[in-house]
Amino acid sequence: MVQFVFHDRIHRSHPLSLLVEQANRRLEEVLGPSASLVCAEWDRGEDSFGREVLVLRLTDSSSSVIATFDSNEMQQPDRLQDRFRRMWGDLLQSRSQRQLEAVLGIGETAGE
Repeated sequence: MVQFVFHDRIHRSHPLSLLVEQANRRLEEVLGPSASLVCAEWDRGEDSFGREVLVLRLTDSSSSVIATFDSNEMQQPDRLQDRFRRMWGDLLQSRSQRQLEAVLGIGETAGE
């Protein structure tokens, strides 16, 4: 099971809490057996136009990815599932890159 973190700004809004809970079920389906390796952290934010968005940060032992979702998107299960798959793919790619760097002995200071 995914470790979920909800910031207070989510808890204060019952409609947002419900949307996030529904989204979490989709997220767990996408992550499958790897769900226990991931922490999902939800918060509220604003986009560049000042509109309310939900911010999701997926984190594993070595990497994290962040995406924002508007309320309309949160109500479209297929769209959400696609976005979660992309986020999961990005997280896996980042993890693989770090593992490859470790195997090859490439540190974070490479290229400096």
